[in-house]
Amino acid sequence: MTPRAGHSPLHLLGHGAETYTVEVMGLEGFHKRGLVETTSTGRMWRLEADEGTYLRGTNLAPAPLMYWGAGLHADILTRVAAAARERGVTLTSLSGTVRQGFAATGSFVRAQAVAKVFDLRIDVAVDGAATPAELDALVAHAIATSPAVAAVATAREGRFGLHSNGRPTAVHGIPALHGAPAVDPLRKYAEVPEPTDEQLGDVVGFEPGHPDRTHVVTDDSDGAVEFHVEARGKLDPRLGTVRTTVGFPEVTGDRWSLLSDPADTVAPSPLAYFSIGTAFCYHTQLCRYVAVRRLPLERARLTQVSRFEIDRTRATADPLATHVFLNGRCEDAQTTALMTLAANICYAHRALASNVEVSFGVDATARVH
Repeated sequence: MTPRAGHSPLHLLGHGAETYTVEVMGLEGFHKRGLVETTSTGRMWRLEADEGTYLRGTNLAPAPLMYWGAGLHADILTRVAAAARERGVTLTSLSGTVRQGFAATGSFVRAQAVAKVFDLRIDVAVDGAATPAELDALVAHAIATSPAVAAVATAREGRFGLHSNGRPTAVHGIPALHGAPAVDPLRKYAEVPEPTDEQLGDVVGFEPGHPDRTHVVTDDSDGAVEFHVEARGKLDPRLGTVRTTVGFPEVTGDRWSLLSDPADTVAPSPLAYFSIGTAFCYHTQLCRYVAVRRLPLERARLTQVSRFEIDRTRATADPLATHVFLNGRCEDAQTTALMTLAANICYAHRALASNVEVSFGVDATARVH
């Protein structure tokens, strides 16, 4: 889909608002396909997610939290570059690392699993024609005006709507959505959209690790499983794109490489990755519970709407709106319980519903002539 004339996405502006609509449809197991559309441009990307062998997935695509982490990482770097342009600072190089800690406690089989979220750490290395203090200020401004960082740092519990066998169904234990329902993606598209001539070979790439170093996560463990999402990479000063390599160091050596484009042209924008990563993560937890409970349900679908806003000094993120569509021979009590269980163990939703402490460091090399 081509951009609409006369519009610019939020990531190119110093202020404004942007909305992303994500639609996710299950394929087999944890493998899923998603569409993410940027409202202002009309640009839509088709992406896939899976889980690795640590969760007995097939590793056919990046894990949901890898999209999420890559979006965070790239959003920060592109905003450092934007702040530099606005202040007339020429950057020679710009790179960074983002680490977000997570844990799962309680037995998944017994529906006691809960996700926990730890601090978000951001480290930026910047080389430019400015004083160290000026470079530090660029990074601080970028973090303050990053919608992805704002979404993680400030608690905003998401809202949920459930549609069982085509009819609205009340949810319990989680905030409910009100207003007009979304359209079931499978009704909208008739079938799961297949890839078109869009070439993502240079956008998403796999970097295999060592299989014998993979930690397999079991569904019946009562102990805490702790891990980090680690995203690192650099911005191309000529193109303005960001190449991020992201993985889970404590769980697997496999990593994926994702290209981000703030113009939303040659690759998805950082906030598009961040948005679809959140939707993919919730969908994975739905699939896990359906499989563990052996529920007679067809492949789950969902539609998620995320909205971000920035002004000159800060960014905000609205609560997510997530519509879930389930079909099968389950009673309402089972499907509503499924929604709540998935929300409790979804790492991305727990991060967005928590006040996460954010810290950052700057390695600045000044080149003032």
